[in-house]
Amino acid sequence: PSLPPLHPESRERAKALAPFHGGAHIIVLAQVLGEEPEKTAGLARQLIEVGLAEHMGDNHLRLDPALPSYLLRGMDEGERESLREHWAEAMARLTVFLYQQRGQDAGLSSRLTILELPNLLTLLRRAEDRLLPEEVVSLAGLVERLLSSLGQPRAMAEAVAVRERAARKLAGWGDVQFLAGHAELG
Repeated sequence: PSLPPLHPESRERAKALAPFHGGAHIIVLAQVLGEEPEKTAGLARQLIEVGLAEHMGDNHLRLDPALPSYLLRGMDEGERESLREHWAEAMARLTVFLYQQRGQDAGLSSRLTILELPNLLTLLRRAEDRLLPEEVVSLAGLVERLLSSLGQPRAMAEAVAVRERAARKLAGWGDVQFLAGHAELG
């Protein structure tokens, strides 16, 4: 299989979609690409035109399910890991943004959290292996709070499990462990 006709530059830039799961927020994709969102919006339009993506509103693209794995096959491990690292950093920023939006635009926060759920859960799984326990507890706690009123029990259970595993790794009773315990109560 091959990608539908895309401009060669767009074909190269589309590789940045490889670490995404289910969909991609245009701002996160722009951060992975290291470019301005306006330029990324042009790539998004091309992907929509050739049927590789669908605009879901709120700057979120639903991706053709085969696209990310197809793109990963053409990369060496170093390129894959570099993209995954940029993706994880951008997704962590999106998670904080979504949490902040709960107080400013709860509808936007809820809609994007649901659309980004596959990416958020993948981010938590990746964080468990790569971040300090304190960072994992914090990130998982944000995801838990995002999911708290969205009726996603499986996703919530996964976020809680990630937070609890990370909290057990913490030594002593520091601020983060206190917050982890507080999250269990609240």
